[in-house]
Amino acid sequence: MAVIQISKIQVRRGAIGEQGMPQLASGEMGWAVDTQQLFIGNGSVAEGAPAVGNTEVLTQYSTATINLFNCIYEYRGGKPEGYFKPYAKPRSLQSKLDEYVSVLDFGADPTGTNPCDRAIQTAVTATYMNSHDSGADLSYKKILHFPAGTYKFTGTVYLPPYISIQGEGSDNTLLKTVNTSGNNTIFKTRSIDPVTKDFLRPLTSLSGPVSGVSISDMSFVYDTSVPIYSLTTVSTALLNLDMTQYSEVRNCKFQGTYTNAFAQSPADIARFGYNPVRYAGIYITGTKTINLEIFNNEFNQLIVGTVGYQDNQFITYSNNIYDTGYYGLLNGSTVASTVNVVGSLYNQAINNKFLNINRTGIAFNVPTGSTTQTGFVSNGNLFNNVGNGTTGNEGGQLTSCISFNQSKGSVSVNDRFTRFDLSQTTYATSPFYPLITGQAIYVEDRVAYRYTLNFSTVTTSTTLIRVPYLNTLTNVTMEYKIQKSAGFRKGIFTVSAPPFGLGSVTYKDEYNYSGTDPAVVLTATLISSTGSTISADCIAIQYENDARVGAVGTGTISLTLKYQT
Repeated sequence: MAVIQISKIQVRRGAIGEQGMPQLASGEMGWAVDTQQLFIGNGSVAEGAPAVGNTEVLTQYSTATINLFNCIYEYRGGKPEGYFKPYAKPRSLQSKLDEYVSVLDFGADPTGTNPCDRAIQTAVTATYMNSHDSGADLSYKKILHFPAGTYKFTGTVYLPPYISIQGEGSDNTLLKTVNTSGNNTIFKTRSIDPVTKDFLRPLTSLSGPVSGVSISDMSFVYDTSVPIYSLTTVSTALLNLDMTQYSEVRNCKFQGTYTNAFAQSPADIARFGYNPVRYAGIYITGTKTINLEIFNNEFNQLIVGTVGYQDNQFITYSNNIYDTGYYGLLNGSTVASTVNVVGSLYNQAINNKFLNINRTGIAFNVPTGSTTQTGFVSNGNLFNNVGNGTTGNEGGQLTSCISFNQSKGSVSVNDRFTRFDLSQTTYATSPFYPLITGQAIYVEDRVAYRYTLNFSTVTTSTTLIRVPYLNTLTNVTMEYKIQKSAGFRKGIFTVSAPPFGLGSVTYKDEYNYSGTDPAVVLTATLISSTGSTISADCIAIQYENDARVGAVGTGTISLTLKYQT
């Protein structure tokens, strides 16, 4: 319709005061000068109005008196109104907005300026106060979101059962502890007190386990002001999972400032003990801890990445990266107590990477004297520059990469060690510290090693490959294939090495061949990398020409290894 005239519209105006807006005529507008509100008359019922009265026209000043949450929301998905009918059901705007709960709703500061402990504890309490109750309103079981930002912590926030906490990515949501006096734990799980129904009180002997916790997509960070260690301050772990079961931590980063150049005196190391809980990523405690998944996380520049203490079972550490630390993954304790009777059972580390770790990469421990079959599994993990102290290379080996301690029934399958590879070549004359120490070790390396052999020049025994040896009965099985000119040989070479000085090494070579026999003699002996005559640190599997045949030419050998001590 064309506009043919613009007229001035007269609006009734005045102070609304305490009397309120008087009844306006049909279509008449009224402006409240004092409250800056605008109204229009409904008209009469006879005219078709649902009721006589005034309707407020929304302005920037209307929010104080109009409850927008009484409005109706209906999903459109960018389509015209009614497009999804009858599938999309109208509901209140309030219910729609309550689907998403953010710590910002409770006053948390995402700029890193102000401490957020109290605001976040309030958010946790408000959204999960009844989460332990199976009959509780499901509105108390929302995911608590941490939008991108830096959240400053000076104390600990306690987490109840069934809580789900989610950030916007480990590079975007940062939780930073700035406490320099020792309490650096950002989150700690805590069970519901059976009497008070309160999870903010310390646990008692009646407290049950904490179930159903999920933490994901955020970073836990030590501020640079937090001491790595001191004789007076214990910087506690960033996350403490206490008596926690059927829970997960995934896609998170745990960041410190530790470097491998950080030197410690023997007294300092003794003070840490074998289960350092200071300056750590995750500390797992409690005798009722079972079925945890620590998945796809990063542990960078920490004294220890993850620590599992006391009796715990079925914990899986998978697809994590441990980069630059004093220890990598410690699970269980060697010290027996009322809360550490059998130690850690049936835990496994799968497809993790351990890079630049000063001491042991993985340690699975049980109390001294325990006879329980522990069933630890290390499978598909990579160890690069692990157990070499501050030297930064595999020529300075100090500890094993994996320690099974006194655990029984443990197994390493398809783990890869750069120590093993480089000890065959670059550091062939350096001490060869075992890759794995402990009882009942079974090691299987499914990755094939391939070497080129010059048979025409090898007339005396020459070392083909070295296997670490720790002065205990060690059995080695090498499956191999030799290809040379027109000959192919496939066999199994087995070695049994007793403790040093208690007998000779025995070996056996069983094989079949096709074409011309490659005529290679395989032998085994104990040797010392440093030339010592009173001790040995590896089993050398050696080869030479078969003098009876007079083999010449070059060939290749590929092999896989298994060994047990």
